[in-house]
Amino acid sequence: MAKNSKEVQTKADAKRANKREKRTRNWTFLVYPDSAPENWHDIINGDIIPWVESPLHMGENDPQNEGEEKPHWHVIVFYSCVKTFGQVRELTERLNAPIPQMVENTRSMVRYMAHLDQGDKEQFSPQEIICHGGADIGRHLKPLASEELALIAEMQEWVDDNYCLEFFQLGQHAKVERYDDWYPSLVKGSSYIRAYIQSRRNYAKDCQKERAIEQEERRKNTDLKELKET
Repeated sequence: MAKNSKEVQTKADAKRANKREKRTRNWTFLVYPDSAPENWHDIINGDIIPWVESPLHMGENDPQNEGEEKPHWHVIVFYSCVKTFGQVRELTERLNAPIPQMVENTRSMVRYMAHLDQGDKEQFSPQEIICHGGADIGRHLKPLASEELALIAEMQEWVDDNYCLEFFQLGQHAKVERYDDWYPSLVKGSSYIRAYIQSRRNYAKDCQKERAIEQEERRKNTDLKELKET
């Protein structure tokens, strides 16, 4: 029985080792403030690689550990060529960090740094994600097509509610109040919402002209009535 158990353990260890030696370009790991060297940023920068750092996550309830997770940063490193677990582990050991994990989906991992898709967790602004070494995560934060439509619908509702007749009014509001979602959408592509605002403005002018005509007709009718009475 002991022999079988040993064989099973040996196979399990071999399987884990094989998994760890898989190669990929993007890796992620945690850094804890209470164990990381003070110069941990410099240690990563010393490898001359693009990498990103999440806002400090202050710890969340962790059912698996029956307690609260320690404050930590999420880090993603982007290598120009594939790296093995062992190669990346050399870096995390210098940071006193847990073992690295392969990034299965870069977009999802980047968005997780700000909990953009985890409504039950503390929310952060994407602007709080810090890029180092020339890392560019803009494409990973770009809304999906369905999300983009939802943003346009929100902007259109704001335009209606605030009687917005000029694009600059929406632009100013988005820059100040909705910099993380509305503003990038407007800057990169705003033809529909521009056309909608222009249509509202034209409609308002047409209505104003119609009211002016109606008022003029009523005035003429009143004058004519007064003439007949005299």
